[in-house]
Amino acid sequence: MKTSAMISGMGGQGVVAISMILARCAAKTGFVTCLPEHGPEQRGGYARCTIVLSDGEIISPMPKKYTYMIAMDEPSYKKFASQAEDLMILNVGLVPASADAKKLFVPAESIAVELGNPRAANIVLLGALIGASGLLPEALIAEEIRAAFAAKPEALEANLRAFEKGLEMGKKYL
Repeated sequence: MKTSAMISGMGGQGVVAISMILARCAAKTGFVTCLPEHGPEQRGGYARCTIVLSDGEIISPMPKKYTYMIAMDEPSYKKFASQAEDLMILNVGLVPASADAKKLFVPAESIAVELGNPRAANIVLLGALIGASGLLPEALIAEEIRAAFAAKPEALEANLRAFEKGLEMGKKYL
């Protein structure tokens, strides 16, 4: 089975960070490609990653449509929404809410602030994707988050809590 995801937002929001967590986990279960793309700015420019996961060889790393999409800001949503095939996970607060059965609105920014780590909004959205889709095993993602933040113990616990909160929201969507 082949599936794809696009994660998009502004530089500095952690788009590449959660894409790499997702890609490293996917590599443990099958084949994966991860193509990050970003503007020349360090922060504030666009950032996007395309991830293709498969149980067999991947012929093209650039699908025409994406099974899943995370949009961390409104410009990303406006630019890429038409390319989403199944489920869009939107960072409500930065992306305006509108009624649509294929959208999961997650107040990732407020949740991250509530948890004491405003920079963990990306991890909340990753949790929502995993909770709503079952794309990869939760334990595998949590293990990769531990590895990614091993050198920052103060951020590790906050990110694990952010992931758990996102999982809860994603599972409610189901």
